[in-house]
Amino acid sequence: MFRAVCIIVGVLVVASFPVRRTRAQPVRSRVLEGFSLERTGGDAAMRIRFTLPVIYLRHSPHDGGDLLEIQLAPLAVPDPETLAPFRESLRIPNDMPLPIDSVVLHVEASANPTVEVRFDRDVAYRVEQGRDQRSLVVRLPEALSQTPPKHERPRAPGLGAAAAVSDERKKLMQEGRDALTAGDFDRANALFTKLIALPEGPDTPDALELLALTRERKGQRAHAKAEYEGYLVRYPDHAGTQRVRQRLEALITASEAPLPRRAPLARRREGGRRDLEVFGSLYTGYRYDGREVDSGGIETLDSSILTDMHFETRLSLANWALRSQVVGGYRNSFVLGDGSDLRISSLFVEAESHEYDLLGSFGRRSRSSDGVLGRYDGFEAHIALSEDVALGVIGGLPVDSSWAGFGGFERYFGGVNLEIIQILEGLDVGIYGIAQVAGDYLDRAAVGAELRYFEVGRSLTAFLDYDVYHLSLNIAQFIATWQPFDSTYITLFGDYRNTPTLTTRNAIQGQAFSDLDSLGTAFSRSEIEALAKDRTARAANLSLSVSQLLTEDSQLAFDVGTSHLSEMPASGGVTAIEGTGFEFYSSGQLIVNDILTEGDVGSVGLRYADTRFSDTVSGTLNARYPLMKRFYITPQLRADYRMQRAAQDLVIVSPSLRLDLGIWKLRLDAQGGLDLELPQGGGKSEMDFFFSAGIRHDF
Repeated sequence: MFRAVCIIVGVLVVASFPVRRTRAQPVRSRVLEGFSLERTGGDAAMRIRFTLPVIYLRHSPHDGGDLLEIQLAPLAVPDPETLAPFRESLRIPNDMPLPIDSVVLHVEASANPTVEVRFDRDVAYRVEQGRDQRSLVVRLPEALSQTPPKHERPRAPGLGAAAAVSDERKKLMQEGRDALTAGDFDRANALFTKLIALPEGPDTPDALELLALTRERKGQRAHAKAEYEGYLVRYPDHAGTQRVRQRLEALITASEAPLPRRAPLARRREGGRRDLEVFGSLYTGYRYDGREVDSGGIETLDSSILTDMHFETRLSLANWALRSQVVGGYRNSFVLGDGSDLRISSLFVEAESHEYDLLGSFGRRSRSSDGVLGRYDGFEAHIALSEDVALGVIGGLPVDSSWAGFGGFERYFGGVNLEIIQILEGLDVGIYGIAQVAGDYLDRAAVGAELRYFEVGRSLTAFLDYDVYHLSLNIAQFIATWQPFDSTYITLFGDYRNTPTLTTRNAIQGQAFSDLDSLGTAFSRSEIEALAKDRTARAANLSLSVSQLLTEDSQLAFDVGTSHLSEMPASGGVTAIEGTGFEFYSSGQLIVNDILTEGDVGSVGLRYADTRFSDTVSGTLNARYPLMKRFYITPQLRADYRMQRAAQDLVIVSPSLRLDLGIWKLRLDAQGGLDLELPQGGGKSEMDFFFSAGIRHDF
């Protein structure tokens, strides 16, 4: 423990010293926050947490394999730089009991974000949208936790051949029913569990349903819920499916812990036993971006070495769980005048008391809930008032600089939040209030609420943030999902927001002042508040996504949507910025697995976009092919025909190739590609290209 504390304190001390800023670009907030392990009934699961809301669209392969790719809707980020292409990964602890090797987030400029989960072996899985809309859940049924037979790819449970009903099975079933009727739930539980452990038979579905019913009558609601859910996955078309679905809908409870009371990231130890774990990863790589110029030469846009670190400690005591995390990086640029950049994305210590139901943290981290607008330096604390109610407080200093030193106390915020689980059947509610000060000005004062409704096959999440100082609706958002059939998944998303979020500090945009106090020497308070509103646009988005499973190895996906961005008027010497008006897009995608060999994935897509400046038709071809175990090649091709309204038409061809190789605890990656612009009315073509390569070591 002393060693871990010394490391944490040392890093905090180093980070507190000022660092010379060589670049003034905004720091991109980290999107991947972490993970937690969950066990309910017959399922084990990994929850992948994000620092901002995510919308699950689809995943492939659909049933199982050793590599899972999850498609998300475009991220609603608080800072525009996050939209630039990037890649993030989570380090998996060495003692991870599930066969998960790595989790990587890919964000590309011309495709939906994807989360790539690699497994140590072929497994069957299910993917779900997290109840809080800031997480994804990958469930791995324990029945398939053993290594599958050679050359047999795992599928969803329940595809095994039926076995003859033996005398032993009949005896177990009858004795189990008798024990259940007599109220001897412990004996019934043992008998049905033993029956389910036998090879699959025609009585297995009934045994699984009766086991769930036994757990429900015994008061083990979470276990019963898991057993019912496992039944629906294994037997979607069984005669008892509808009955089990109705039982589950009646049972739905807070099977997931209240968000403020996150599941302990370290296991509780009895008898004073200590358990210290230190793990992390270190990545270093090189990136080059270039452009062909008219003279025939090459203009270097970027030539830099990137180093990223993820360091984490976890200490489990009898009544406490302690965690610390440091995530940061350094970019050393070789381009003249570009300078270098030191980043600290997160640096915090977290403590959880099992005895008093307390959870608190101190340091740097990112949030996009409870009114927090991204990364901050500060604290947060939560206490469980009851099994279903938790109260939280949060406070700190907003962070929007790319340097790692301390930014001062010019801006600070504080807030309080309340989380209520199962206020009605299947309905969770969160409310908050928050205020932020910038210099001598009130920067923001807002109240908000989040409603989350979940039941089997459908969900609805709604979020509202209203600024009571500026009297402006900052965010109104909803996400609805519906699974009318086992093979169909529908997502409807609507979002209306101020962009950027309305704060008094928005008034300094375009001005020759760096803070509000200085701006106050040229404008009155009322004028500054008017300038802030003028520098804030309104954005609206509405989209519909449909995924249809065609076969076990193929699915079809459609996405349609529209967006609108308002203008920002001229004021205070700042010129006006025109809005986009309504823009429309639609796309279709066919995803097929196991085309040439087991484990490969291919997709073909077509997209049409009607925007302010052009109409664009795009075609995409993507593939992922396993050359050998832990060695993947990913070729991609995108072709755009852009019909521009005020210029000649363009054809843009963008091929790229990515290689990923895992050796022991090392992972090597290399990627290269180009964008070739071909004017259709004559003129010189233009070409941009890039190359990157790196290595990551997990320890």
